[in-house]
Amino acid sequence: MNRFSIAVIMLLCGIISCTHSGTWTQNGPALGGRLSGIVASPTDPNTLVVSSPGGGIWRTTNNGATWVLPANYSMGDYSVMGLQWDKIRPGRLYAFTQSDLYASTDLGDIWDNLTHSGGYPAKLMPADHYSDPNPFTQLKFSPAASVILWSKMGDGLYYSFDGTSFTQHMPFPGGASNTDNFIGAIGADEATGKVYFASMTFDAFMPVKLYRSTCAWTAGTPCLSWELVNTGLSAQTSITSIVYGGGPNRMALLASTPSAPYTKIFTTTDGMNWTNSAALTDASWDPRPMIATAPNQLIAGTVLPYVSNDWGTTWNHFGYSGMHPDIRALYTASYPAAGTFLWATTDGSMSSGTAHHIVRWNLTPGSTPAAPVQINTNGMKTWQAHFMAVTTQAGATRKRMFIGAIDNGLVASDDGGTTWVATGVGGACGDNISMVFAPSDPNRGYAITCDLAVLAKTNNAFSAPTVAGVTWSPISVPGGSGGSALWNNASIAIDPTNANRVCLARSNNMTISEDGGTTWQAHNLPGNARPVSAFIDADHALYITTLNSGIYKTTDNGASWLPFGLNDGSFPVISKLIHTTAGGAGGTFFAATSKGLYRKLPGGAFTYVNSGGDASYAVSDVEVDPTCASRIYISKGYLGNLIAHRGGVLVSHDNGNTFTSITSGLTLHQSPIADIQVDPVNPRYIYAASYGLGGWTYLWESLPGCN
Repeated sequence: MNRFSIAVIMLLCGIISCTHSGTWTQNGPALGGRLSGIVASPTDPNTLVVSSPGGGIWRTTNNGATWVLPANYSMGDYSVMGLQWDKIRPGRLYAFTQSDLYASTDLGDIWDNLTHSGGYPAKLMPADHYSDPNPFTQLKFSPAASVILWSKMGDGLYYSFDGTSFTQHMPFPGGASNTDNFIGAIGADEATGKVYFASMTFDAFMPVKLYRSTCAWTAGTPCLSWELVNTGLSAQTSITSIVYGGGPNRMALLASTPSAPYTKIFTTTDGMNWTNSAALTDASWDPRPMIATAPNQLIAGTVLPYVSNDWGTTWNHFGYSGMHPDIRALYTASYPAAGTFLWATTDGSMSSGTAHHIVRWNLTPGSTPAAPVQINTNGMKTWQAHFMAVTTQAGATRKRMFIGAIDNGLVASDDGGTTWVATGVGGACGDNISMVFAPSDPNRGYAITCDLAVLAKTNNAFSAPTVAGVTWSPISVPGGSGGSALWNNASIAIDPTNANRVCLARSNNMTISEDGGTTWQAHNLPGNARPVSAFIDADHALYITTLNSGIYKTTDNGASWLPFGLNDGSFPVISKLIHTTAGGAGGTFFAATSKGLYRKLPGGAFTYVNSGGDASYAVSDVEVDPTCASRIYISKGYLGNLIAHRGGVLVSHDNGNTFTSITSGLTLHQSPIADIQVDPVNPRYIYAASYGLGGWTYLWESLPGCN
C-alpha cells in the first residue's frame, strides 16, 4: 500500500469506520473503454500515455503490446478528462479531472496535485450539454514563460505562471449559481495574448456565450476582465474546442448542436465575428476535440475523424474500417527518424473485442492523414460499466453475471466473472442503460439500451444452459422505453412479488405494465417533473424520483400522485429510492441524491445521513441486503453527464446510523461507482459497476450478524 492510500484511509477514518473484512476482485472485462486523452513520449512514439474517465492513467512502452496502470501516487480521482505536455517544461505532463489538475514528470507514477482539493468533488454541471468539458489550455509567451489555465466546474478559472502555484479567478458574480462560471472549453491566442473561454450556459434563443479577455495576458500579469465575442455563433450550441490558428485573432471553434447538422465549425479573423464553415459531409453528432496541425489544416473528432486543409471550408472523412466510432482525443508529434504521426482515441473496445480503440496515422501537414494502423490495448480494463446485474437461485452453484457498458455493449459470465462472453439484448446499440431481474423469478429480466424504441424481456435469464441461450424479446412500448432523464440502472422497477408488473421511468413521464409488457399505461408527474428512477415497494406502491422535483408516490399506477419527500426543488438529482422493514413500524426509506444520502425513519421526514465525506459527494446507488433489513450499501461518484468523482462503496449494519467504507485505500475507491447489487441468494457477495474500471466483486470473509 503506498503513502497516498494510507493518507486516504486516515482521512476517511475520521468520518467513518474503515475496517476491511473482505476482498475485492476486478472482474473486467479485459477490454479498453472510453479514452479521453493521449500523448506520446517526445522521444519515442512507442511510449504512449492515455487517460480514461473513471479508469485513470494507463501507459505502454511497446506501442500497445502491453499496458499497465502506473503507480498513480497522489492521483486522488481517476476521472481523468485529458492530457497535455507542458509547453516550456520538457517531460512535464498535465492531467485534469473534474476535481483537480495534476502534473507528473515520470509518465504517471507520481503526480503532484496542483490545485490541492484532493479529489474533492466539483459542482454538478448544467444539464444541457452534449460533450464532456475540456477546460484546459496553455498560453506560451516565450521559451521560458507561459500561463496555464484550467477550470473546475462552477469555480471559474485557475491560472498559474510558474506551473505550480495557482490562483482562482471567478469571472462573474454569483459563484456556482451563475452558469457562466461553469467553463466547458478554454483557448488562447498566442499572437495577441488574449484568452478565450466558453461557458456552459445554455440558451434556446441566444448565441452560445463565448468570452475573450479585454486585454493581453503577459508573462506574470493576467487580464481578468472579459467581453462577449459571440457574433455569428448559434443558439442551442455547446463549444467543445477552441483552437488557435497561428496568427493574430485567427481562431476556430468546434461546436455541437441538438439537431442536424449536429456539428458546426466556426472561424474568425478578428476574434469577435464568427463564420459558420461548411457542414461536415454527413450529420456527424457529438463533436469533441479539434486541433490545428498546419497553417490551414484542422482535424476534428466527432463520431468520425475529419480533416480540412482550407481552414474549415471543406472537410473530408479519413476513418479506418473497424475503428470504434466516437473520437475522444487527438494528438500529433514529430520524430526525426520516423516522421510525423497523428493518434486518435475512441470510446473503446466493443464487447466482441474487435473495435479499434486507438488508431495512428502518418501525417504530412496539409495532407489527409494516411496509412492508419491499430494500436492494441492488451491488458487494459477501462470499461465504463453502467451496471453489473446478477441472477441466481437458492441451491444453485452458478451465478449468471452481466456487465453493461456505456458505448461498448454487454458481456456475461457463468464462472463468477473469470471469463466473459459477448452478448446482447437485441439490436446493435452500444449503450446499455439498465438491466433488472425480478425478485420473484430469476428467469425474468428487463433491459433498456440506447435503442429507446423498445424494451427487451427475457424469460430464461437463469435457466438457459449457457449465456448464448438466453433469449431476449423486443417489446414495443408506446412512446418508447424512454431512458430516464438521467440514465441509470434504476430506470426499471419490477414489483417484488409480480414479475409481470414493470414500470419504466422515462425522460418526460412514466409508464407501467401489469401483463409483462403487452399493454402499458403512461402518466405524467405533477408539474411534468422529469423522472430519474422507479421503485415498487412490498405493498405495491410505486415511487418515482426526479430531476429537481423530489419523490412522488402513487397507489393507482400513476393516475394520481402525492409528494413523498425532498420536493422543495433543492435536489437536482434523486437517483434511487429503496425501502427496508428495519427501523420500526412502516420501515425506513433511503434516497440516493446528488447531495448525499437521505433517510426517512418511521413517522419522520427525510434527513441527511453522514455517510462519509459531505453532501458534495453524490450518492449514485443505495441497496438493502435482501436477507438483512438493517444492512444498507451505498455507492458514490457517478450521475450520468452531470458529475463524476472518486466514489467508493460503503456499508451500514445499523440501518444507516453509521457507515463503513469497504473500498478506502484501494484503486476502486478512486473511480466513480455507477451501480451496486447484493447477491440475491448469498449476501456475502457484493457487485459493483465502476464507471471506468469495469465490474468488481466483493466477498465478505465473514459477514457480520444482522442487527
